[in-house]
Amino acid sequence: MLNTDAHNPQVKHRMTMADFIKNNRGINDDQDLPEELLSSIYDDIVNNEIRMKDEMDSALGQAASGPGIAGALATVGRDLQREAYMLQSSGMANKTEVSRALLPDDQPVSSTSTDRLFSRH
Repeated sequence: MLNTDAHNPQVKHRMTMADFIKNNRGINDDQDLPEELLSSIYDDIVNNEIRMKDEMDSALGQAASGPGIAGALATVGRDLQREAYMLQSSGMANKTEVSRALLPDDQPVSSTSTDRLFSRH
């Protein structure tokens, strides 16, 4: 929800960090996640739009198919689909590592809570 709220130009009233924290209460086995973690996630999503693979492929295709021969030569020998996949995978791995590092050592992390936290529908 935050991604759409933050990056859709049709949304008039944007979700605040306080709204985001309130919306995520009790999602860790009925416990709250640390506010520092939620603040970090909020800032990351607001500053870096989450885009689906097909959106990234479309953007890569448009960039690569620039005008004239320069656009064609720019893609010779490149696997654009693999590059998009690697970029997306690396970004997701980095976000997961940062998020887990922000959890206190005594904070239990259940598989269901992380599934809910990192699920992007």
